[in-house]
Amino acid sequence: MIRWAFLSTLAIGLFWLIYRLTLGRDRWFQLSRLYIVSALAFGVVFPLVKLSVASLPGGLNLTVLDEVVVGSPLAADLPAVAQENGFEPVLVFYVLGFVVSLGLLLFSVGRVIMNLHKVSYEQRGNLKLTLLDDDTSPFSFFNHVVIGRKSLSEDELRSVLAHESEHVRQRHSLDVLVVRLICCFVWFDPFAWLLLRELKAVHEYQADAATLEGVDRKNYFRLLFRQATGVGYGHITNKFNSINIKKRIIMMKKTKTRYGAWKVLAALPAVALMLAVGCKPSEETATADNQEITAVVAEAQPSIEPIINDSKPDPSVLDEAPEFPGGSEGLRAYLIDNLRYPEQAKKDGVEGTVAVLFTISEDGSVLNVEVSHGIGSGCDEEAIRVVKAMPKWKPAIKDGKPAAGQYALPITFKLK
Repeated sequence: MIRWAFLSTLAIGLFWLIYRLTLGRDRWFQLSRLYIVSALAFGVVFPLVKLSVASLPGGLNLTVLDEVVVGSPLAADLPAVAQENGFEPVLVFYVLGFVVSLGLLLFSVGRVIMNLHKVSYEQRGNLKLTLLDDDTSPFSFFNHVVIGRKSLSEDELRSVLAHESEHVRQRHSLDVLVVRLICCFVWFDPFAWLLLRELKAVHEYQADAATLEGVDRKNYFRLLFRQATGVGYGHITNKFNSINIKKRIIMMKKTKTRYGAWKVLAALPAVALMLAVGCKPSEETATADNQEITAVVAEAQPSIEPIINDSKPDPSVLDEAPEFPGGSEGLRAYLIDNLRYPEQAKKDGVEGTVAVLFTISEDGSVLNVEVSHGIGSGCDEEAIRVVKAMPKWKPAIKDGKPAAGQYALPITFKLK
């Protein structure tokens, strides 16, 4: 949970900074919309992606060994919270924040819908137009446009209607709703809310640009200043006066740069960095049970042939299977006798399965020992230590010659 929150905040913050330095200063509005929504979605999802077990060296077959369980009798001394599956104070705090954020979103949407049901509208094609005889700040919500026309001239009314109609045509309300929902999942991340603000600004810039094509520029600027205050229906709508007027005028005066779209490439190093950081094993992703880890390993090499079983190896693959001194029982006895439950893991209440990859060379030596899925708190290091200390195996024989092979050994640390 903490790892996901940290990586998500780091990614979204980095994408926000890149946007501010690149696309946020240009008039590539559609690209900006896509960038903001994609950045938020990537930031939320990528820490959750579980990668397969590390790729194998060329020419080596992967074999999954039987699971070995290491137990500790000290679980009774641990706090009750640590022994309860799935209970984490941090998780409870996160869920409460998510529920509050989602509740505020639903309240905002419900409030707008209820208010829209109270007013009559005129159908203009796909547009539902409501004209009020007051100073309500113009806004749109999906295909419904509401304009307070009390202090607007006919020309100004046409300008405002053109502006809000562009919001409807571009489906800006859908953008806002999707991003608000994403923000509920990362409610703790200020950069997510800043990107939501940037998205709303892009919507206004886009609507301003379309409106300017059919109105007098100076008159439109005056209209914006006059509409700087007004009564609205909520933050979920596209409001005519929602974004700083000065910024909107500055953006309208800018010229679209020819190669501005290439600025989005600045995000590629950030994506690569986030994937590199997020791909490292973590305690959360490593606490899956042995069945899950075995399935992951199996996906990496569909032609798995268990080495420790009663069946004989396929002679078309190996003439003789590799063998630990004493066979499968000898391997199990060796691991149980030599593995020790780390004191730090006992203290932290850590349980789970460590998947260890290693190579048996042509002379039977144990090489290239690494953890493909770890659980931390000293368990990974203990598993590596014991596997590295294994005596030489009897190597596999293929075509009458010793052959190297790669093996995956699931070691489960279980508090009893």
